[in-house]
Amino acid sequence: MILALAPLIGCREAPPAPSPPPVDAHLVGRRLVATDGTHQFDAERLPTVWWQGDVALTVACETPTGAVRPPQTLTAGAGRRVQITDMAPCTALTGLRAVDAAGQVRAQWPARWAPTPDEALAAGPSPLWAPVARARALQGEGALVEAGAAWAAAAVSARTLGARSEVGRRLRAAAWTAEQTLRVGQMAAWVSEAATTDDPANDPEGHARLRYTQGNLARRLGDFRGARAAYRAAADALRQYGKAATAAVIDEALALLLVEVGDLRGATDRLAAVAATLAEAGPAARTRLSLNRGWVALLQAEQGGHTLPAAEAHLRAALEGYQDAPLDAANVHVNLARAALLAGRTRAAADHLSTAETLDPAGAGPGAAEARLLRARVALAQGQTADAAARCRALAEAEGDGVPVDMRWRALACVGAAARAEGDPVAAWAAWQRALAEVERLAQGTSLRLGRGQYLAARRQLVHSAIEVLLGANRAADAFEVA
Repeated sequence: MILALAPLIGCREAPPAPSPPPVDAHLVGRRLVATDGTHQFDAERLPTVWWQGDVALTVACETPTGAVRPPQTLTAGAGRRVQITDMAPCTALTGLRAVDAAGQVRAQWPARWAPTPDEALAAGPSPLWAPVARARALQGEGALVEAGAAWAAAAVSARTLGARSEVGRRLRAAAWTAEQTLRVGQMAAWVSEAATTDDPANDPEGHARLRYTQGNLARRLGDFRGARAAYRAAADALRQYGKAATAAVIDEALALLLVEVGDLRGATDRLAAVAATLAEAGPAARTRLSLNRGWVALLQAEQGGHTLPAAEAHLRAALEGYQDAPLDAANVHVNLARAALLAGRTRAAADHLSTAETLDPAGAGPGAAEARLLRARVALAQGQTADAAARCRALAEAEGDGVPVDMRWRALACVGAAARAEGDPVAAWAAWQRALAEVERLAQGTSLRLGRGQYLAARRQLVHSAIEVLLGANRAADAFEVA
């Protein structure tokens, strides 16, 4: 008997199950602190995980008695940054995994994590955190040079104690103080040292903050293309990790970079966009933004824009926020002096400068060199041409830390203006020639497409003044050559 096998009609081999969606899960922060000799999780530095894709986060931990607490599972949608908040009474993580809907482990981290990577935290808070307290106190007093040294010492302490993640953070703080006092060489040294502790795989947020600091250094060195790349990478990463407020700070830095390349209109628009995102930000962020908006509006006014009232309004708002920050307040007064001088209010400009000098008697703040130039310009406006010329010549020869890269040509332009006021067109033209040469030197040291814009306006200003003087001295051929 032969049995026929009837065909299976309407049945097909089942397709393979689709692969689970890709999941990118990693730790964003992983620092612990010690209190009273026992390891505890600081509310500001709890372990944080970011992932892209639907996963369940499973956490297991150990209690002070050594018992293992049952795993805790957290579930959230894709693209989330989740802070593990319910850790009491944990003193150590013993397991941390991201599991997708199919039950597959998509990411996992070291089985034991306490107090790694900062093993020194077991020693208690004093050895590790006392140097930080000193650095913060000096910074609060406005002693930025001393604060920078203290932050560097705190980094050495952290390295000695094995607190790797703190080393980079403290060196970045030291680099910030160097930037504020225009000590670019020292800033570069600290940024380079911070990069040796960079750990993008385990601390991507710290890596993003380092990229921001590297962007600041590149901007100070005139590498505007490098600065833009670093800023964008840092801002994108920080937004990905839920740090929108910090990313907004970098958006401000990108706006100031547009100032460096001569795009004041673009800088104004970008700062306005940042303002819209900071509606609910803290007072420090709003104060910093007011200062930056005021400074950009002031630069526009100096180039003939009708933005002086807006500049002064922003600067006065910043001054309100810097009541407890003497060096920052001094910097605002310097900018207000610059605005008053532009408006022809010489006495008001002198008063603002006197206030700035009282707030920053050592001349260590970011506006100290600008204040010296403005003092010369006030003297010139008051007819004290010899005093103005002497001040400007001294600034033109100043070098080293604390002197902005554009100060030399601006001081030489001031020397020329003083000579013109004294009726000496030959000396004026000689000073402006040197200023033009300095502008050309700075322009050649910048990127081809980025960085030249800021010097074009400077050159136009100098050429216009030179032509007027040369024509007035019946030197039409020289004026034609300059034009």
